[in-house]
Amino acid sequence: MTQGNQEINVRPNGPYLVRGGVPLVRKSQVMSEYGEPLDWQNDGPVDTQEVYALCRCGQSKSKPFCDGSHSQLGFESDEAADTSTFGQRKKVFEGPDIEIRDDHSLCMHSGFCGTRLTNVWNMLKESRIRKSGTRSSQWSSGVPRAHWSMH
Repeated sequence: MTQGNQEINVRPNGPYLVRGGVPLVRKSQVMSEYGEPLDWQNDGPVDTQEVYALCRCGQSKSKPFCDGSHSQLGFESDEAADTSTFGQRKKVFEGPDIEIRDDHSLCMHSGFCGTRLTNVWNMLKESRIRKSGTRSSQWSSGVPRAHWSMH
């Protein structure tokens, strides 16, 4: 990400290095009475410096900030930012009544793709069943959950 003089760089086998006073904010899920995610709540800014490092190895004692634990662990990652667009990354799952545009790279497994009663993957399956008259057990293989949008 680069905006003006703000940037986030992935350090080889290390943290995300954030420069230019990029704001960092804590958020938590707002849940329904049934434990379903409804929205994100802003829990306030996190105090940062002009330049800071965010943990990528998961072992820092000062999360979300890096404390150098990756060095002792021998953390290795060749991760690079995906610069392709949503349109290039998406997989499209089509049904007679629903279309899911899925980008698994954005999925946080936070549950926004469903409720206690159904989810978009079941809606797709049911849409196909209604259209074909196929019994539900024949569609039991499922579709992996991921980031999605309906159109």
